[in-house]
Amino acid sequence: MSFFEEDEKFLQENLFISLVTYNRKDYLKRTLDKLLEDSSPLRNVDITILDNASDDGSSELIDEYCLKYSNLVHIKHKINIGGNANITRGFELGATSGKKYFWVLCDDDKYDFENISEVILNMKKEKDVIVICDYCIDYTPDSNIEISDLLLQLTFVPAGIYKSTLMDENIFTNMYDSIYAMFPHLCIPIHAYNTKKDFMLISKPIVFQGLHCENPCKNFSYTRGLDKREITKFHKNVSWTLGFANVITLLNDKALQKKVFQRAVINDDIYGNWKNFYFGPFQ
Repeated sequence: MSFFEEDEKFLQENLFISLVTYNRKDYLKRTLDKLLEDSSPLRNVDITILDNASDDGSSELIDEYCLKYSNLVHIKHKINIGGNANITRGFELGATSGKKYFWVLCDDDKYDFENISEVILNMKKEKDVIVICDYCIDYTPDSNIEISDLLLQLTFVPAGIYKSTLMDENIFTNMYDSIYAMFPHLCIPIHAYNTKKDFMLISKPIVFQGLHCENPCKNFSYTRGLDKREITKFHKNVSWTLGFANVITLLNDKALQKKVFQRAVINDDIYGNWKNFYFGPFQ
């Protein structure tokens, strides 16, 4: 068995992928083609696609891929439950899949699997949180990466591969309670930090934020499709920054809460309104 085949087999046996999507047919096709191409180490990994009631042809596209690839499963919600609820279901599905690790992907990002062996090495070392993206961290050799950097990095949904044993009913409850705050997935690394679990940042990223980098004016938020609904005023008025501030109050370390928030505020307006936020738990 070749080195590539060994890696491929290890990932097939130990990793589960949830892929969340809603009305991004062209981006979804690009993502599926990349994950399933012959040179991809993930081509035989179990992938469940959580389709949030797409009506742009994405659902039909997924069905075509499922006929071709036996490791794909298509779950289409009867209604659009909202992007953050779909993301939360992706994490729950991955954590209860029976595989040792799970990874939740979005439909619009880009990948470079050159460094997948480092991910596998950390999985074999039983690391709890493996951070794998290039989002807002300086990757230069002399970088001084802190937990505040990693927590900001992990606001990007596909940024972390997580060990399934991390998850418990407290995390699931907090995630569902935090759907309105747009960062339910942060409940996992916050719990990992609170309980002194292992974090590992790989030396070269394998996933990159796709759609925002290509077209920052396009609507890339996880509230798409909810614009015209009768939702609570609290949900409607929450901003990325306010949601982030609320979720990080789950950190037991109050000094770290403030540091993580300050780390986000000085970052270059990832979601467009960090610097316009002047209220919250740190006043």
